[in-house]
Amino acid sequence: MKKMLAILLSLAMALACAGAFAEDYEVSDKVAIGTISINGAFTLKCGLPEGYTITPITADRDQITAMLASEDDTKPVMVLSVAFDEAYADVERMNDLDEEAFAVLEQSFIDMDPTVEISYGDTGLGTRLLIAMQTAGEQDYIDFLSIYKGYLVEFVLVAPMNAEDRNLTE
Repeated sequence: MKKMLAILLSLAMALACAGAFAEDYEVSDKVAIGTISINGAFTLKCGLPEGYTITPITADRDQITAMLASEDDTKPVMVLSVAFDEAYADVERMNDLDEEAFAVLEQSFIDMDPTVEISYGDTGLGTRLLIAMQTAGEQDYIDFLSIYKGYLVEFVLVAPMNAEDRNLTE
């Protein structure tokens, strides 16, 4: 169970980083983010792209939020959030949702940002990812969302606040 969540988080981060960087970057050893203890105890660890540090924002028993920022203020900022959601308590993986549940998730993004583009992808282990991308507004973002054992796992990538250009590139 713990390994699956760690793999899911690592794959989501790798997917986000691969899409955000045109060059290859080495990933350092995994860093512990915190422990969540609903539906069992999970210790979350993630690999960091070279030059990035992680700063916990929220770390309590049912939610962990952390920001990954680069020493280079022209590189994207990433926010990772893992939180238990009672509405999905019986969902093993996002793959188990029906079309109606996917429509509800999509609508939650569209309600916040009507111009967001929604697509889907899969991790290397076949776990479904909802990918919400905004490239038409003032601030570009890419949001990767999945569900694992009732936990919403979300990884958001944005341009740095100090950047001249608030756009993300492939």
